[in-house]
Amino acid sequence: MSARIDMLPDILQALGKSARREGSGHRARAIWRGGDGHNVSITPMPTAPGGCVWHDHATGEGGHGVKLARLLGITTGDDWQPIPRAEYARMRAERHRSALQDAAATLARAEGVKRAAGVFWSSCVDVATDEQACAWLRSRGFTPHDATAAGLRAAPLGEGGTWFNRRLVFGVYDCAGELVAVRGRATGATPDGVKERGPKGHNEAHPGGRVYACPTARAMLSGGGAPWAGVIVCEGGPDFLTACAVAGDEGPAVLGIWSTSLTQELVDRIPTGAPVVIVPHGDDAGARYMVDLVTMLRNRCRVSVADTGSGDLNDVWQVAGAGGVSDCLRAAEVLA
Repeated sequence: MSARIDMLPDILQALGKSARREGSGHRARAIWRGGDGHNVSITPMPTAPGGCVWHDHATGEGGHGVKLARLLGITTGDDWQPIPRAEYARMRAERHRSALQDAAATLARAEGVKRAAGVFWSSCVDVATDEQACAWLRSRGFTPHDATAAGLRAAPLGEGGTWFNRRLVFGVYDCAGELVAVRGRATGATPDGVKERGPKGHNEAHPGGRVYACPTARAMLSGGGAPWAGVIVCEGGPDFLTACAVAGDEGPAVLGIWSTSLTQELVDRIPTGAPVVIVPHGDDAGARYMVDLVTMLRNRCRVSVADTGSGDLNDVWQVAGAGGVSDCLRAAEVLA
């Protein structure tokens, strides 16, 4: 019995720093199309051409390793062939050793980011004390109380590096509801044009299962049981803040996700039987994240999907205010 030649090491070398380990596989940026998010999952599969399979969650494209190698310019044809079983076993053992080393290094980086995030988070100030943050909130129909209730803080001038100066700061939480990192939302123009991101090293250290979470959601993640009013899952900072503003202190638990948030461990933290309203973004990539979430939840939760038209939840807020958002969530279509 023979195995197909393994092109995964060459693929990872071509991807370079745009690839990172996730579980038994990898997540990478689609550098062949200029992608800026880690939307491509790569899974080792010895029986597949090229030794792996891949899927681009932003475009829906995917296939075997040889196809990915072609996109990366590693090969122009089907130049893969049988190799001796003993050689394949040696390659597999070497990959396993490398995976263990990578996992240990990733854990060390994650712990470093977590410690730094805790120190930075404790230095942040009440949103109401930051004039620029308050002006940004008011321009979008929010109050400082809305941001505080959602668990946001403001970065004091000079803290967290130049990019984080005077930014709204979101806590990033893991599947247990613990603070593991931070992300900043620009409240004005930035030199690089980026509106929302984490500090350097955040994505590398925390590839998946990380979310924005309101206090009620953090209690749920830490094992506090099902929130009586259910769960709202949305994408990105503005939609998270919008949902929190409408939910209030006694409303549903609100989770804000992005492309790498969805892991089975995270989804399993949502209690069985809980009503879950999913709010998709008005773009193809966001819609795909939500399709994945529906697939993971619909057999054990009462799942409904809100219709925000061609925009997102924050667009509804801008046009129709809190009442319009509440109506949109109440009218969410329950999936059979």
